[in-house]
Amino acid sequence: MEKQVHGHDVMSMMIELNKLFTDETLLESINNKFGSDVSFYTCSHKNLTAMELITLLKSKGKFVTLGDSYTMANNVMCSH
Repeated sequence: MEKQVHGHDVMSMMIELNKLFTDETLLESINNKFGSDVSFYTCSHKNLTAMELITLLKSKGKFVTLGDSYTMANNVMCSH
C-alpha cells in the first residue's frame, strides 16, 4: 500500500525547517522526510505527487515569495 501524507505535514515541516525554499529544495526536503514513493492529499485533493502538492499550495497562497524563493505564510493552515 502506498503511503499517503497530508499537505499539513509538509507545511509543518517547512515551518520546522524555517528556511527559504525553491521548488527543487522543497522537493528534496519532502523526499528526505517522507520518501519519494508517497502520495499526498489535502482537504480537497487526493493522490498528488510532491510537485503537484507544491503547485497546489502555491496556487492557494500558502507561501510567501521572497525573490526566487519562498517560505510558509503565517497562519495559513486550516484547523481541521
